Amino acid sequence: MPAIAVSPIPSAPAVRRRSPSVGSIGGASSSTAPNHRRRQSPPTLSNASPNAIGSKPRSAKPCAEERRHARQRRAKPLVEALKTWLEKTLDQLAGGSTLAQAIRYGLSRWEGLTRFIDAGRIEIDSNTVERSMRPVALNRKNALFAGSDHGAANWAMLASLIETCKRHSVNPQAYLTDVLTKLVNNCPNRRLAELTPWAWTAANP
Repeated sequence: MPAIAVSPIPSAPAVRRRSPSVGSIGGASSSTAPNHRRRQSPPTLSNASPNAIGSKPRSAKPCAEERRHARQRRAKPLVEALKTWLEKTLDQLAGGSTLAQAIRYGLSRWEGLTRFIDAGRIEIDSNTVERSMRPVALNRKNALFAGSDHGAANWAMLASLIETCKRHSVNPQAYLTDVLTKLVNNCPNRRLAELTPWAWTAANP
């Protein structure tokens, strides 16, 4: 019996559906939609994050005076313009609205908010502090399963020592190894003050 060639069945062409534009919903196109009055946007610095104002790459480690000069030049005009915009916007809002309350909250703390402009040592945000607090918060959750109150207290003391070591740029493992060795070898009580992280750093440069 001769073979019969069967041609493949052509697939149906894909149907592309056009979704209605935002302006066409409700029968009005985007070109005929009414123009609503919009409030003026607050002043911004394009293509730059707040941390980029008055700072260099982390590897450069700019000094506080360099950051202060840069902030005076770049951030101060923006902050002054922002305050003007907030005050004008506040006059246009209902006194009891949520946005008005938020603006009044910021304006009442304006001195602290803008202190970074005159002090280069101050960070613009609190990211550094929050990162340092995160291990403490995680340890607090872990301490819920310490097994006993006494174990939780020991855990808290150990966590405090480790965080204190980090604060004084001390290697926690090297510190605890040295201190525990001295305690096991009957370090006299009169020398316990020498085992604090800040005193240990001076004795072990």
